[in-house]
Amino acid sequence: MNITNALRRIAILKGEIARWDTRLSQSIIYRETAVPAYPTAECFETLSKLTTEMLDLRQRVAIANATHTITIDDESFTLAGTILTMAEVKSRLAVLNRLACQATATVTLKETSYIGGVAAQTEYTQCCDLVTRERDTRVSQLEESFQKMNALLEAANHTTKI
Repeated sequence: MNITNALRRIAILKGEIARWDTRLSQSIIYRETAVPAYPTAECFETLSKLTTEMLDLRQRVAIANATHTITIDDESFTLAGTILTMAEVKSRLAVLNRLACQATATVTLKETSYIGGVAAQTEYTQCCDLVTRERDTRVSQLEESFQKMNALLEAANHTTKI
């Protein structure tokens, strides 16, 4: 089994565990004449088997991620290191995309304030340390880096056995 198949199976197991958790909660208390469709003992037994299988797969994936490497720009990274790096790139992208930028480094603005019913205009210069084009360039570079890592990681996931 490769990492991709293991991750799919883990997702399926999580869904099955959630369903059996629900069945368990519905089987604990019942009327003597209305025995539940899924008896408590069966729920516990099934949950134990599903959880054991899921934990085994998760452990095997973690070991594979820690021991197998991929090469990105002539540098070797473990799969786990690549996953962590991708998470950090996503975080940086989110921060960059939230930044308020302006088109130029400086903009002259006017502000009107009222004192005693009299309007007073003040002119000031608003500065921006990261203009929109520069931010967009940084975002594009990070997105390209993320896509490159993701493609290499996906290829490794299809070929790395656990």
